Amino acid sequence: MDLDQRLIELGRTKREEILTEQQQMERLKRVIRQNIQRPSTHRRWMPVPIALSLLLICIGLWVYPPWDHLEQSRMPSSLPNVPPDTQAPPASESPKKESEKPLVLEDQLAFAADFVNWMQRYTDYEIKQVTASPFADVFEATDQAVMLETNKGKLHVVFFPNPGEAEKVEIDEDFTVRGQITFTFTGAKLKEGVTTLHATGPTYQYSYDNLLFLSSNSEFVLTFRNAFKDFDIYKIIFANFGLNFDEYTYLNESKKEKINVSFEDIDQNPALAIHKLSSFWWARPGYKEMPYVPKVGDRIPGVFVKNGTYDEAISIHMTSDGIHHLVRLKWDNERKIWAPVEHKQKPGKSKQRSS
Repeated sequence: MDLDQRLIELGRTKREEILTEQQQMERLKRVIRQNIQRPSTHRRWMPVPIALSLLLICIGLWVYPPWDHLEQSRMPSSLPNVPPDTQAPPASESPKKESEKPLVLEDQLAFAADFVNWMQRYTDYEIKQVTASPFADVFEATDQAVMLETNKGKLHVVFFPNPGEAEKVEIDEDFTVRGQITFTFTGAKLKEGVTTLHATGPTYQYSYDNLLFLSSNSEFVLTFRNAFKDFDIYKIIFANFGLNFDEYTYLNESKKEKINVSFEDIDQNPALAIHKLSSFWWARPGYKEMPYVPKVGDRIPGVFVKNGTYDEAISIHMTSDGIHHLVRLKWDNERKIWAPVEHKQKPGKSKQRSS
């Protein structure tokens, strides 16, 4: 190749390099369209997937990930102009998201109200709708069943009349015919005419006391097993220390309104200190000595706020040796932390459920 030809090729290369990003994008699209339209007998499976992959990769080079912007839009940076004379909201309201409103159930589903309220308080599931469940027509002992549509899928809950009755029920699934899963129940008498039921996938079951849970999402089983175990422990600890469980509201951090409150805001309105409260209060900096050092086998502390207050809370937990602990917390405005003001401990009185 002589010098003139090399200069021509070099010039062509440089011109291609200085094409704008948009021109390169358009050029790539044209090449992809030409390859898709061109007939091919031995590589028919290649053009479309490869073209789409190249296009997505190319587009990704010019698009910034939106996650940072989404997070910023969810959480305001501060609450600068909080009037100091604002009335302190009840603690039972302040930790909750504004969107987490009590669900109004139809009259025929009123039997599920207590459970729905419990699920909203003690789990991170968002319940979108509560309707009647077809499982109300399955068991002879009950016709009470609801289907909950949540942010993690659908959940069926069957309410049996007697404690422990649901725990006898077992599901019997048949996977022998591919794509046609059938199942039935043992341990409870079924209504007349109920033989086999059909499902598109595995059905996961969990039972607690008089409640039977059924879902295609196995996550529900693990969540409820842990939540009910913690719930049982909390109630026993409350009783052990002579406290009324109904006078306190559980601090559900997954549903606590996410507001970035500054210490200046709290100086103006002490009620906002509730937004600095966490079940991991003991791990925050500011203590000379850690008020609690978790050990293997300990249950994670649960934090409860006394109803009608904004600066009084308790943290309770059970250690691996069965000792119940109760720590009273107050907001310390000088140190800007929730500080322990009292620590009590007692041996556990009752055995926990083994669900």
